[in-house]
Amino acid sequence: HAEARALFDRSLAIKRDRDDARGVALTLSCLAISANWDGRSEEAQTLATESLEGFRALEDAWGIATTLNILGYAAYCLGDDDASRRVATEALARETTLGNRRGMALAQYTLALAALRQDGDARDWLGKALTGFHELGDRWGVANALETVSELALTQDGFAQAARLSGAAQKIRKAIRAPLTAEDQRARDARLARARQALGERAFEAAWAEGERLEFGALVALALRVVSPQRAFSPLLSPSLSVPILPDPASPDTISPDPISFASQEAL
Repeated sequence: HAEARALFDRSLAIKRDRDDARGVALTLSCLAISANWDGRSEEAQTLATESLEGFRALEDAWGIATTLNILGYAAYCLGDDDASRRVATEALARETTLGNRRGMALAQYTLALAALRQDGDARDWLGKALTGFHELGDRWGVANALETVSELALTQDGFAQAARLSGAAQKIRKAIRAPLTAEDQRARDARLARARQALGERAFEAAWAEGERLEFGALVALALRVVSPQRAFSPLLSPSLSVPILPDPASPDTISPDPISFASQEAL
């Protein structure tokens, strides 16, 4: 990440020197994503706000929607759930108009996070986000959603399910080389301590290992059953478009696109 930030900083200086307004806005959005990844949410918010101003001045619909998604997540990370929901709702509306399914899934995921923290019903948003990520083959998004479904399972005393889902998410993260940040890992471990205590060490580790062994389609179906227990999902098909299950996440031929690849090449 440090190397990426340095390259984007250089790119930003060049874009500013050339008065490339769109290039400046685009590079600022990439820097904001990097800051969000590293837990520097206040910096991410500042960078994304400047980026959004640039895209609005250019009337760049794609840039506006993308940057609103970044701002919505940054607001969530800063604990401002009302702002997060407001911004993510606008992002979702704009991404829907553009037909950007990944942007829609990202906004739905942010809305799920904010609802879960406010003790609201996050299940609908979370199910939509997980389904969207799955159908797009976005394993980074699926891994994040699985961790959140694991958290939801804990609120329902689904301790074994929580362990399975977090084990599956970690397997995907290892395959795509996208580990949790140290802060997020500490938060996850603190949440799962309740499951570990309830199940006992041996049963917890067995459930975790079971999650790591699940095939991709089966683990997504498992997560969707936690989100919508009244519905039955086939492990072979995604719930809305009947798309065949994706290849196993350990396969080197199925690495997800880098989450900022949508902009990085153009920004540089």
